[in-house]
Amino acid sequence: MQPLRLLRRSVLAIPIAYALMGYAWILWSDDIVRGLTDDPNALHWMQSWKGLFYVTATSVALFLILRKATRAIAERDRQLAERERQYHDLFACSPEPMLVFDLETLGVLDVNDAAVAKYGWTRPEFIKLTIADLRPGEDVPKLQQFLSQDRATLDEAGIWRHRLRDGREIEVEIRSHAIQFNGRSARFVLMHDVTDRRRAQRREARLTALYATALRCAQSMVRLDERERTFVELCRTVVESGGLLGAEVLLWDAESEPAWRVAEAGSVPPVELAASPTRTCVLDARRGRSTVCRDLDQVAPALAVDGRKSVVVVPVREAGQPIGALAVYAEDSSWFDEEFVGLLEELAIDFSFTLDRLRLQAARTTMEAALVDSEERFRHLLHSVTDIAWSATLTGDRLLYANVAVETVYGRPLHDFYEDPALWLKCVHPDDLERVKLEDLRMHEQGRADYEYRIVRPDGEVRWLLARTAVILDAHGAPSRIGGLATDITARKQSEQQLELAAAVFRESREAILLADRDANVLAVNPAFSAITGYTDADVRGRNPRFLQSGRQSPEFYRQMWREIQERGHWQGEIWNRGKFGDVYPQWMSITAVRDRAGLPTHYIAIASDLTERKRAEARIERLARFDSLTGLANRSLLRLRAEAGLAERKSPEQGFALFHIGLDEFSTINDSLGHGLGDVVLVQLAMRMQRAAPAGAVIARIDGDEFALWVPCDSNACSLSIADQMQSALRQPFELEGRKLTVTASVGVACCPRDATDFDSLMRFASAALSRAKAAGRDACESFQPTINADAFERLDLESGLRQALERREFELHYQPQIDLASGQIVGLEALLRWNRGPGDTVPPSKFIPIAERSGLIGPIGNWVLNEACRQASAWRAAGLQPVRVAVNLSAPQLVDDALIGFVRKALEDNGLPAEALELEVTESMLIAEAAGVARRLAALADLGVELALDDFGTGYSNLSYLKSFPLSRLKLDRSFVVNVLDDARDQSIARAVIAVGRALDLEVIAEGIESPAQASYLKRMGCDLGQGYLYARPMAAREIPGWFRTHSTQSLVDDGDEVERPALGIVESETESQRRVS
Repeated sequence: MQPLRLLRRSVLAIPIAYALMGYAWILWSDDIVRGLTDDPNALHWMQSWKGLFYVTATSVALFLILRKATRAIAERDRQLAERERQYHDLFACSPEPMLVFDLETLGVLDVNDAAVAKYGWTRPEFIKLTIADLRPGEDVPKLQQFLSQDRATLDEAGIWRHRLRDGREIEVEIRSHAIQFNGRSARFVLMHDVTDRRRAQRREARLTALYATALRCAQSMVRLDERERTFVELCRTVVESGGLLGAEVLLWDAESEPAWRVAEAGSVPPVELAASPTRTCVLDARRGRSTVCRDLDQVAPALAVDGRKSVVVVPVREAGQPIGALAVYAEDSSWFDEEFVGLLEELAIDFSFTLDRLRLQAARTTMEAALVDSEERFRHLLHSVTDIAWSATLTGDRLLYANVAVETVYGRPLHDFYEDPALWLKCVHPDDLERVKLEDLRMHEQGRADYEYRIVRPDGEVRWLLARTAVILDAHGAPSRIGGLATDITARKQSEQQLELAAAVFRESREAILLADRDANVLAVNPAFSAITGYTDADVRGRNPRFLQSGRQSPEFYRQMWREIQERGHWQGEIWNRGKFGDVYPQWMSITAVRDRAGLPTHYIAIASDLTERKRAEARIERLARFDSLTGLANRSLLRLRAEAGLAERKSPEQGFALFHIGLDEFSTINDSLGHGLGDVVLVQLAMRMQRAAPAGAVIARIDGDEFALWVPCDSNACSLSIADQMQSALRQPFELEGRKLTVTASVGVACCPRDATDFDSLMRFASAALSRAKAAGRDACESFQPTINADAFERLDLESGLRQALERREFELHYQPQIDLASGQIVGLEALLRWNRGPGDTVPPSKFIPIAERSGLIGPIGNWVLNEACRQASAWRAAGLQPVRVAVNLSAPQLVDDALIGFVRKALEDNGLPAEALELEVTESMLIAEAAGVARRLAALADLGVELALDDFGTGYSNLSYLKSFPLSRLKLDRSFVVNVLDDARDQSIARAVIAVGRALDLEVIAEGIESPAQASYLKRMGCDLGQGYLYARPMAAREIPGWFRTHSTQSLVDDGDEVERPALGIVESETESQRRVS
């Protein structure tokens, strides 16, 4: 660096010195010359030589400076050449591989001979490579990441793997620094081969790990006392402590048998491949020699997976003989050197010592077990049995031993019995406790006791035990302790109970049971068999059951039966057998084959139930299903069958039939007055008359309580009418019944085929419609079906359908008709009357919908609505300040016979806040007669509520005075039929006077219905009638009209005492039937 600095200084000094000397000469040379002389010539001469002197002086100075600089440059070049020589000598002659690579392209710029020799490439080949080509492929990403770091990190590169030209890999320690090489940024790299050192380090680590493995194995083997676990522990320790890839232990029994794997750890090949590629190794191990295979990828490619590259197999000995081999796998081909194999062999020898120790220990244990006394041997034996074995002190205050069977039987932990020796006694069933204590005392006295008792487990389960207890004597014959066995005999007890139950079932069963052997010979029969067949057990034992065959089934039947038993193991079906006394009877029999474990039949069990009564019952049921039980006539089902059969067998379209629907007139009156018993007698006699009067080939059926049907082949309308007349004539003949004569008439509806229809359902429907028409026409009438009748039926259906929705649609409305005190003219009550408004201008009269409601069963729900609505409206009027009066509601028959009526009335009063005395319930005479006892009880309950009761239409029915005193009535209602002509008809006057007299006699108010004139009102008042209602006072009004009517009439009397003045009725007179007024 000194010559270079001198050169740089000279380059600057020359122009500076020249400039200074030039300035000095210019400034000062003339003065110097003039100071030397004043002579002009001399001055001229000196002026001439002055320039020459300056040039000469400056030239000498420049020469000296340049000479010094040139010498410095020459010295620098010499030094550089020497240094380059020394570098080349060092680079070329260094024993360590070196190279220079370009930082941008990573290409190799130069290498030394050592690198060429080490890596195997020539110098030209090297120059074509990059440093990435020297790395294995998997290290290239790591190299690129490393080169992206800062320069300080690059100087210490660490240890890398390099690839040689022949494909081998070495480990090198890299050191590098940045240089300029031929004007390019480069790095000088020193590569020191540390492969052997690293291998030695790894070998040392492996040996250290193996020593640690041997130590751990030795420590583990000392603790192990099970032979199988030693193999597992050996493999696990070798892999975990030795840092190996996998280990396995192979054992063999004989020379000719293949080895099998007993333990493994880490990565080992599949068991089926374990011996095949290393068969030589295994054979060597059988001969007691260790074998190493370092190139598994070439020798056994199937094993060279999951990183396995080498394997060593060392023999494992027991008692000095090879019994197996330890195979250890590594991921490095050079892992197993002689020293490592030697250590493994020492480890195998140590392991063999462990096996010998375990073998000797097992032999010693066996020998010790053979030397222990009988009680200890018995204890070990009893640990494996299900019986409880136990031993305790002589007093029983301490348990010495019990096996684990205690826990299974008693359901308690074993230690509980050690902690509480009396626990076994606490578990005894309370019913067996005293007996157990006595048996325990007998054991101490006699030295032994065997007995059965029950215990109760914690879960409540009861188990039976058989105890065999004894006093155990010592060597001197003295009692030393007690002990015994307890066997769980619960299953046996249950089996005994099941056998007893089976025997009881066999003995007591009502079904016949027969047990036969494999040849079908009878072994036993039960008493039921004897009772059914007449054969005793002695009669049939050893015989084949074919003697029971009745002959009703064919031989093929029995062959098929036995074929099914053999194939399916079971047969069941109906069979006819013959008894000992020749009687033939049906049975339902089930035969089952009992098979052994081989599937062969050993016994046959036959169970049979007598079907005689069942067959009779079926016949009775069949008759009941087809015939009427009272009259013996066909029922509707049989009528349909016969009729449809006749229709199907018609030979021509003109062939005709007639279906007669016969309904008895007012037959309910007979039942109500005479009772249902006599009514049934009448029905039976009527049925007999119809059978005698019916033409040949006719089918007579009872299809309802008082309705019959007649199916007759008939080709003309005249024929059908003639038959109907015959039937009516026969029925209307008088009866002699309990000393009285009784006449019953019938109405008949007729439908003909093919005139009216050709199917049974249509004919039945049309005949029923004709019957309804006949009943409407009067008693003892006959009607043939007409299309207009069908229209009437459709109208009834339409009305019934509408009724079913009327409540939901709120189409019902209550109208109210005032009731007047005839003496004072004051308003005392209102009667609620039902109206049905189907739509605008479509009001259905009560005479149409009330009968339909009664027949369809809708009258009950409608009546309940009326009752609740009337209570609600009455309460609303009271709340609005209207004069308090009672409201009268008519009860229907379904309501009165329903026990829920009382609760419904109470609820209606409570829900609407209406006092009970403000409600009056009206009933009719016919309701009182039907179920008189129940009706009396319900009416009494209503009276107890405070509700008033009125008898409607008195005098139109039975007029039985006996029930008037039996029911809690408040008033009687004189029917309007006796009021209309009361002024002119003497009989109506008598009836009205009688009804009023009855009411007065029984302290009942009488209210007359249908008063339409002042004269009628005055006449009834003079007769003593208390109350009245009718068009004279007001027509039934809607609820909204009542307040206005009250305001108009409450302050004036509605009674006119003028007997002769007769005012016209207010509006059109409505004719209301009993059914219309009955509904509330």
